[in-house]
Amino acid sequence: MSHLHLYFYTQLLYLEYIILIYLRFDLRFIIMADRWDRTQFGIKTVEDLKERYYEISGLISKSKG
Repeated sequence: MSHLHLYFYTQLLYLEYIILIYLRFDLRFIIMADRWDRTQFGIKTVEDLKERYYEISGLISKSKG
């Protein structure tokens, strides 16, 4: 059970970090990829960051109706 909690906590940290970096760099994906914390969250390409951004944006739009 604690492994599951750790997984969700890690995913929450990742989501929080990615949203903060989106806001900090005003969706300038090239700069975001350069400043990405590779030690904590692994390597992400510009395309990875764009894909995740549009996925999160779509989920937020759907939730608003």
